[in-house]
Amino acid sequence: AAGGYTWTSAVTMTGNNVLEITGIPDGTTQIFVSVEECSWITSHNNAMQFNVGTSSIDTTNSYTWGISYSGTGISQATSATSYFRCCPATYQSGTNKMGGFILITKTASSSWVLSSTLNELANGNPVANSSGRYFGADEINKVRFTCNSGNYDSGRFRVGYA
Repeated sequence: AAGGYTWTSAVTMTGNNVLEITGIPDGTTQIFVSVEECSWITSHNNAMQFNVGTSSIDTTNSYTWGISYSGTGISQATSATSYFRCCPATYQSGTNKMGGFILITKTASSSWVLSSTLNELANGNPVANSSGRYFGADEINKVRFTCNSGNYDSGRFRVGYA
């Protein structure tokens, strides 16, 4: 769309372990993922894993990331891994929901920068800011969230691209 993003329909997360949005066209240089009121049925601290791909999702060690918790001085980082980690905390059982965004920007051939800001919507935990890189496909045509243990029990996400 002229002057902005073309948006996909929202995908409901409830009851799913893996969620994908496809149909991002070749030539896209920026992808905005809106995460809305998400929570999951698990106590695993790494429940939200994010991947991208073309005809298939890339789960090779093509991602690097780091997370900081606003106002705490606490951070985490990793070398090459098989996913982008955008949420460090456990937002579990529907009452503890989070929302925010992931922004993916193409910086060179087969090189993308990822950044995200996610926050709890009900409790006073700090905002999680994450950033990283993806070195893999030249085009990204799909995105995927995976709940590492259990299923998502609420929320939705949608994708805008330009």
